[in-house]
Amino acid sequence: MNISIIDMTHVFYLIKGHMHYHDNIDIINSYNNKPGLVNIAKKHKIAVEQVYNIMREYRLNQLNKNVIIAKKGTYNVSTTRTTTKISRPKDYF
Repeated sequence: MNISIIDMTHVFYLIKGHMHYHDNIDIINSYNNKPGLVNIAKKHKIAVEQVYNIMREYRLNQLNKNVIIAKKGTYNVSTTRTTTKISRPKDYF
């Protein structure tokens, strides 16, 4: 089995993004349903800056994932404003 440093780095960023999404799923879904930092901050009783940082990190993770996927050329990626839909070959995993 030949594992490269680049593959390990890609996996790290994919896992990091996945963990961030699941830690903040309610806030991210609220933003995706109805954008507005102030409204989401009030709804979840957190600071506007915290909502901003959560969404910023989420978007950076989405960008990292899209770059990794495009570089590997193994996925068919279609993106919308803040979400990414990915279809993978059946034999990928």
